[in-house]
Amino acid sequence: MNAVPDRDLALYRRLWRYVRPYYGAWAIALVGFLLFASGQPMLAVALKYFVDGLTDPQLARVTLPWGESVNLLPWIPLILVAVALWQGIGTFLGQYGMAKVAAGVVHDLRRDLFAHLLTLPIAYFRDHDSGRTISRLTHDVTMTTTAVTDAVRVLVREGLTVLALLLYLLWSNWRLTLALLIVLPLIALVVRHTQKRLRQAARALQEAVGELTGLATETVRAISDLRAFGAETRIQERFAAANDAEEARQQRLARIAARQTAFTQLLTFTAMGVVLWLVLQLRGDATVGELVAYVSAAGLLPKPLRQLSEVGSRFARGLAGAESAFQLLDTPPEPETGHYAPPHSAPPPAAASTVSPPPPSPPTRAPPALLPTRSPQPRFSTGTHPTRPHPP
Repeated sequence: MNAVPDRDLALYRRLWRYVRPYYGAWAIALVGFLLFASGQPMLAVALKYFVDGLTDPQLARVTLPWGESVNLLPWIPLILVAVALWQGIGTFLGQYGMAKVAAGVVHDLRRDLFAHLLTLPIAYFRDHDSGRTISRLTHDVTMTTTAVTDAVRVLVREGLTVLALLLYLLWSNWRLTLALLIVLPLIALVVRHTQKRLRQAARALQEAVGELTGLATETVRAISDLRAFGAETRIQERFAAANDAEEARQQRLARIAARQTAFTQLLTFTAMGVVLWLVLQLRGDATVGELVAYVSAAGLLPKPLRQLSEVGSRFARGLAGAESAFQLLDTPPEPETGHYAPPHSAPPPAAASTVSPPPPSPPTRAPPALLPTRSPQPRFSTGTHPTRPHPP
């Protein structure tokens, strides 16, 4: 087996581990897809009884399991509404279940990436662009949902729809259906041929987006330095080159996917033309309603087959994002070579003593401020009047 499919399978298995905690939501989505797929043949059967009832009312009568015969022609409009409601319930369950799985996978993977990011050595952040690292944590993780949810949703829902329609076609007219089945191996060859090119284009696009994000992040962080040194023109030229590269890789991926879809559609409608020609040749005793129902059921096949042919590009995008995220997870953390000693705890408080503390000493009074002293007054004898001193 080729090394690329083996590596993709191992990568997808690793990514699928993040889906395991959400098997309940995934099972709900699967039930919804079954409901939606089973409604497609119901439309063809209702159309058969409607057309046959217009030509001959007896052909629209069916016998119920308890033996009662019922004419389905008046009930066809209500049956179509019931089928639409049936498929609507299936669509709701399928989309809600897959959305829950997608949100859970992104949450868990981003949590593990951030936790591992804190253990990386300083040399990693010095040698790797910070913008590319941030892009892995935000953009690349989100891209993984196309592999675990979007691609699986298309693969399961449209695959079950194709299976249900093919079973009805085989039951209705197996000879015409065998001619239609010839085109399926050709479609498989086209998908296998373009799968490798889609993966390479998706990986190149992932790198271009990371480079663009890194350049923008570094520019925002160092905007003061850029203006101080007058490097606005140079950084603008670098950003324009990275932006043009991202656009070119985006267009290349779209070209490969569109070429595959167009070729698949061409093969499908070629097979439809062969079926219509065989209907004219092998009509036999089939009623008009049976032929119209068969052609209508066969006409419902191109749309799910076209979407199935696009699953390869969805898987390629998702696996490219998962590969980028797992590269960060596989980076060895910084080795723990030191020893951690917890800080010494504060000494425990002293035990309370039973002896009462001595009474507090009375507060000492501040010495009085020294007042200016006056010279002693002279004493006079009796009968004389002292002269009053002048006030100071």
